[in-house]
Amino acid sequence: NASAITADAYVGAIAGRLSNITVNDCKNEGSSVTANSYVSVDGEKYAYVGGYVGHGYLANNCVNMVAITYKGGGRYVGGIMGYTNATGDITMSHLENKANISGADYVGGIFGMLKDQPSEYNVIYTITLSEIKNSGKITAGGDYAGGVIGSLQAENTYNNTAKSTVVLNATNIENTGSVSGKLYVGGILGYGSSDASSSVIADCSNASAI
Repeated sequence: NASAITADAYVGAIAGRLSNITVNDCKNEGSSVTANSYVSVDGEKYAYVGGYVGHGYLANNCVNMVAITYKGGGRYVGGIMGYTNATGDITMSHLENKANISGADYVGGIFGMLKDQPSEYNVIYTITLSEIKNSGKITAGGDYAGGVIGSLQAENTYNNTAKSTVVLNATNIENTGSVSGKLYVGGILGYGSSDASSSVIADCSNASAI
């Protein structure tokens, strides 16, 4: 993509929404990604704005250098994807954001929200994240702001009796961009949850003001 992108919601330089399609080795050289509104579902407001995909699946080997400005009141804004949701094993690596990202709630340098939920009984899924960096300024007008991920959910929320879990293995994650918001704000994650005690964030660093 080499152009500016403007929309109300579900906006990205490569796609507004992707289901079961991985983004690999892509380039965004446009001037900006801008969204102004949201879609409302059951009273909740959703924006889905990303440097590559607004509402997506998986990504690898992508660098965002385009500023993202969201001026509405909806959720999920990220340098690579605003929202990514998968059921199963997730592996993503070599993702980087170098631009300023601003939004309302759930704002991250790479993902506004990353979610993996078991849909089967007695399974163990793994989220593997590695070699991920953010150097852009992350600004949330509301809650859940992270230098890398606004909110990460690695847990079974469908059925507590299913005995299924999601394990997080996050390594070599780096943030050097300032992060601001109201509640749940962090250099790497604004908020993270897992139902596996073996989940880990290792060899990560933050070198910015929060």
